[in-house]
Amino acid sequence: ISELQAGTPWTTISDASRATATQCLIDLGLVTGSLDTALDLEISKIFFPHGLGHLLGLDVHDVGPTGPVPEVLKDGMVVTCEPGLYFVDGRFASA
Repeated sequence: ISELQAGTPWTTISDASRATATQCLIDLGLVTGSLDTALDLEISKIFFPHGLGHLLGLDVHDVGPTGPVPEVLKDGMVVTCEPGLYFVDGRFASA
């Protein structure tokens, strides 16, 4: 949440969210190995298969000039922040 400030690139925010989620999975013993290796292997996508959030406006999933997420947050932008870890049996088959 602290990363959600004007001037911050969305990729920075999203990457921080995935790193935090991945570290939680490691801390819980659900993922083994180092954080860097788990991030390189994109392990978080098994548990966190969606993006972090999207612009919010007149439509629930508003789309701006760069798509559903801004390239860089600007003053006055409203975005959702929806991190989540999902434990779906079918997703573990590929892991």
